[in-house]
Amino acid sequence: MQERSLVNNQVGRWHWIAKYLATLSLGLYVVQPWSISYLGIPLQVVFIWLAFAVVTFSNSRIGRPFTVFATYEWVLIIIFGTFVTCRSLIDGDQLLRIYQLLTGIVLATVVFRISDDERTRRLLLLSIALLAVASTLVAILQLIGFAPWSWRGTMYYLSGNKTPCGLETYPVSYAFSVIGIGVTLLATEFVAKRNYLRSNVSVLPPLTLWLGFFILLGLAISGSRSGILGMIMGVFVSILLAHLYGIQVLGKAFVYFIATMVLVAGIASQTDILERIGSKAERISEDTRLLSNWAIFYPVIVEYPLGVPGAIIKEAKARGVVGFGSRNIVEKAYEANYGYDPHNMLLTTAVYYGWVSAICLVFFFISLFLRGINFLRKDRNTNNKLYGIYALLALGALTAIIVHSWFHNANLALGEMRGWFWVGLLLWAIKPRGAREPLGASDSPPTPPILDGRL
Repeated sequence: MQERSLVNNQVGRWHWIAKYLATLSLGLYVVQPWSISYLGIPLQVVFIWLAFAVVTFSNSRIGRPFTVFATYEWVLIIIFGTFVTCRSLIDGDQLLRIYQLLTGIVLATVVFRISDDERTRRLLLLSIALLAVASTLVAILQLIGFAPWSWRGTMYYLSGNKTPCGLETYPVSYAFSVIGIGVTLLATEFVAKRNYLRSNVSVLPPLTLWLGFFILLGLAISGSRSGILGMIMGVFVSILLAHLYGIQVLGKAFVYFIATMVLVAGIASQTDILERIGSKAERISEDTRLLSNWAIFYPVIVEYPLGVPGAIIKEAKARGVVGFGSRNIVEKAYEANYGYDPHNMLLTTAVYYGWVSAICLVFFFISLFLRGINFLRKDRNTNNKLYGIYALLALGALTAIIVHSWFHNANLALGEMRGWFWVGLLLWAIKPRGAREPLGASDSPPTPPILDGRL
């Protein structure tokens, strides 16, 4: 008995270290330009790898790094990783993409391993929520001419035409930082409030909903159309899955929804937000990200089924920008797209790493969603709906990220590591109940709130 107590205390101590390393890492991922680098490596990457080392090599049952993903998901990851590695070696790159892919997998693994602890989950979500709201506040200050210091972290630092993007580099990256978090803050109130109260389990306070719409306002200020669309679709999917899961959605939250929309509309009407969004909306039919980019880059994918060599892409981008004309099929595509990548996660993945990699990415997402929905269907009649709530929130956040990525290049496979947090949270939520184990003496029973502001 004394030996077991000693082991539990040791496990709790190691888990405490991993928890705070992961919390710091996830917070810095939300405000990446303001992070510190060590030997060229961002601090959030250092922290998450240290947390991974702790959960892997500590004397505990959390040190099992290869059971996070299903076998077929590992197969998809390995296939894609092989293509990324081969292309990087052939092109003579510094294996940046494979390092980013591995870091994303590590991030998902750490979240999966440490989320059994109530306070850890609350701390992780609180970290990203607070910094997302802080970033949105800075975006609002940027809009009205305050916070001049914040431009130093953006691509608009020396530009006279500055677009608010909070504590991120530019609006698209800001959207990647906050859409999943915004979906969680919004959908939690709609999905969880009435159902948690029935189980005598506390939930996020009404302030949560306001913070979610605060982030939505930040997206409107940044002018990211795909970010706004992604967040709306993520909330819609969360609510849709709630009905599948047998959860009531509407209640007081609907009143908060109407009140907040009135507030957002009132603020927008006093600024140029509506004008800028309207101007972008008028150009939707001309946006190559909708349909024409598929026609533009399809011949490239056919010509290079294993991916286009990096030197050819670099030359094509340069010629596309300066308008020197085109000499081959790749240059023609980039010239037609004004020197830019396809602005679609699947097309860009196929261009750089081949259509097999793009297909692997599609099936990886399909696997995550099918597993999540199947869990909700089977878990529908359980009394403790905590895990189901987490699953549908993670699916909603992933939906937002996928929709946003459909109009941009970054994604799980192309350097966007932040989305792996929601992958890890989803896989934790849907894992078999028997696999949930206390990680230390200080852990609580598995019926906690998601976030209740008590930290």
